[in-house]
Amino acid sequence: MLDTISDNSDRGLHTLILLDVQAGKISQMTIRDAITKMTTADPRLEPRLAVGVARVGSKDERVKASRMEELIGEDFGVGPQSIVVVGRLHFMEAEALELLCGASHDNLREPS
Repeated sequence: MLDTISDNSDRGLHTLILLDVQAGKISQMTIRDAITKMTTADPRLEPRLAVGVARVGSKDERVKASRMEELIGEDFGVGPQSIVVVGRLHFMEAEALELLCGASHDNLREPS
């Protein structure tokens, strides 16, 4: 997965990560768990912009765009959950992340 994120990043592409959902299991992979594992394996991912999404399409869906190091602290509730590691943004995508997903203007800038 880390290789895919890196390859997509080099090409300016977004990476969708669907977190594990297993029927009959009480615990499922969460955004917090996944980001913790990814940033432990590659700390350079911490400042990367990502979008955490939970229960997409339901009345209580949760969507938040922020740097990975900040998304770890967000409570997305129960699953299913997914992450989009953001690649190069078109200005309209950046506006949508700010207006619809709560991304701060600072988070939309490339990390230095």
